[in-house]
Amino acid sequence: ILKFGAYIVDALVDYKQPCFVYIPPKGELRGGSWVVVDSRLNAEHMEMYADTESRGGVMEPSGTVEIKFRDKMLIETMRRLDRVTKQLEKEDAKLASEGLPIDAPRRQEIKEKKEKRIQDLLPVYKQVAIHFADMHDTATRMKKRDAVHDVVMWEKSRNYFYWRLRRQLILFNLRKEITIADPTLSLIQAQNLVFKWAEEAGHNVDGNYQFVQWACHSISFFASKLAALHAAHQMRNLHGFAHDNPTAFLEILRRLDPNLYHRLEFVSAVSEQTQSSSSTQRSMAALSLITKPNAPGDNTGEPADGLPASHLI
Repeated sequence: ILKFGAYIVDALVDYKQPCFVYIPPKGELRGGSWVVVDSRLNAEHMEMYADTESRGGVMEPSGTVEIKFRDKMLIETMRRLDRVTKQLEKEDAKLASEGLPIDAPRRQEIKEKKEKRIQDLLPVYKQVAIHFADMHDTATRMKKRDAVHDVVMWEKSRNYFYWRLRRQLILFNLRKEITIADPTLSLIQAQNLVFKWAEEAGHNVDGNYQFVQWACHSISFFASKLAALHAAHQMRNLHGFAHDNPTAFLEILRRLDPNLYHRLEFVSAVSEQTQSSSSTQRSMAALSLITKPNAPGDNTGEPADGLPASHLI
């Protein structure tokens, strides 16, 4: 069991598609089973669900009582709640205050009655404790503790998982496309971005059917968002490259667009020549050199550096 359980765990950890674990009515997982199919093994792809009549079964209720509700605690509860036991303890305390020793016949009689009462009630209290522990193993409690993603009734499970699977497949594809457009984003960040888009469009991200309908009618919307993400990512990369390698960046500009490169040279030359001028004067001079058809002092009608005037504007 341990050997093949380890194989299952390895396969689930590496699985990259939607995976659902469902506990059916009257179904129950044991402690070892939880280790194998726990959704936390692959939280980005796995989800666990349970029917209203299912049980987690991490530990038997009787075992939980043996660990967390021992006989000593049951007796303390009995002394706090049982009327007869409380009365016997009051009588014993009164006799002790009157100076009777603990081995006095009357105190011994009260002690025997109290012990008999405890032994008679202990099985009843233990059954109550077991039932109390079992109440903490319901599907609702598992949902409260985030052990399962949701509680799904068996009668509605087929329809629920149909739309849930469609939703997850669409979401996973969108997450993948987003991480391709911007590799700096994690899957969780990409998923939150999709949810943000849905909320901005006024749609409920928790409704499987509503999410699928919105996604199927938003193809062009996703295309534009992905293009914008990719462009922003490329801009950040380009900005970082220009900051770290300005010479190489200018050489790339020269090869891609010589006209733009010459315009940048003009701006650089004007900045050097007008360092003593005000910032406004330097800006006006740079703008004049870039947009003026002829170079200063040239009356030939040709633009500076032999470039057409249209390429400088």
